[in-house]
Amino acid sequence: MKKILILIIAVVAISSCNQKSESFEISGSFTNSGNEKIMLEELSINQVLPRDSATIDEKGNFFLTPKITQKGFYRLSINPNNYIILILDSAESVSITGDASNLAETYTVKGSENSMQLWELNNFLKNNYRTRDSIQQVFQQYVNHPLMDSMNTVLEAQYNISIANLGSYIKNFIDKNPDSFVGLAAIEQLNPDADFDYFVKVDKNLSAKYPESPYVKALSNRVADMKRTAIGSDAPNITLKTPKDEIFSLSDLKGKVVLIDFWAAWCKPCRAENPNMLRLYNKYKDKGFDILGVSLDKDKESWVNAIKEDKLPWTQISDLQFWNSPVVKQYGFSGIPFTVLVDKDGKILAKGLRGQDLENKLEQVLN
Repeated sequence: MKKILILIIAVVAISSCNQKSESFEISGSFTNSGNEKIMLEELSINQVLPRDSATIDEKGNFFLTPKITQKGFYRLSINPNNYIILILDSAESVSITGDASNLAETYTVKGSENSMQLWELNNFLKNNYRTRDSIQQVFQQYVNHPLMDSMNTVLEAQYNISIANLGSYIKNFIDKNPDSFVGLAAIEQLNPDADFDYFVKVDKNLSAKYPESPYVKALSNRVADMKRTAIGSDAPNITLKTPKDEIFSLSDLKGKVVLIDFWAAWCKPCRAENPNMLRLYNKYKDKGFDILGVSLDKDKESWVNAIKEDKLPWTQISDLQFWNSPVVKQYGFSGIPFTVLVDKDGKILAKGLRGQDLENKLEQVLN
């Protein structure tokens, strides 16, 4: 559930609309309450905006009448670690019950259809994550057991079933509720590459229903970025300088299967992956395979030294702009190492492959 709550805040990236404010009511009744203060905050754009607060009375009841200017995600909290997320607008008053000592695990909500849907979604996620956590605990407990090899097969199968169940649940929810505001949270559980059509579906339906919503506009911008690097699309050209200050472009390698490797000298996981990259380069370079290293370094000396230390023979380019490099937005990634596999015609074949998955894909494409 934590993943959903964090990504709900991150999804809004543009300014909010100014709409006519209307009053509505949030009422609640909690057990185990000690006259705490309860606060309602709007999770808007890249900031949290206070909207109303009250003190829970001696009977555990509270009453809020905030000014809601737009349909969106709101946080109702007793303290920073004890809160729930609601989807509110001025048309639906809301009533909430729960245990004040642990709202997230005990609350129920009535009055807001979207808040009730979000409650159902989070309950499913909690149970799904608990299943996976229990499988991981068993694995860790018996990691040195003599029968671990056979146990691992069973545990891995159960884990994969849990992941598949999650994907099925999310897709089924979106199919049944294509224009639900909860879709903004639900799609964060899906793989943007494998399930790109669901991102498009949510964007299309919400854009039609809430064309002025900043949340929806942010999703539309994101989907537009994703389309530029979707599997099967033309890989955006990259033109940067080599360590010798020579201009080099991805298009210079057209006719080869190219792995674009986004990395940096300061990135330990990238450096750890380089020996495997070198092995694959040597294995497939005579079959029409090449690598283009694109560095997010900001210090040229460190970048050049890393290339030498790791003995990387393929072309390396960079603008030395760190995370401010335009290639970050161009290819839509937020962490490195990150790879994009491009075919001989410049079409994107795969993204984010490393290790055995990358080798399997190269074997398939080149043989």
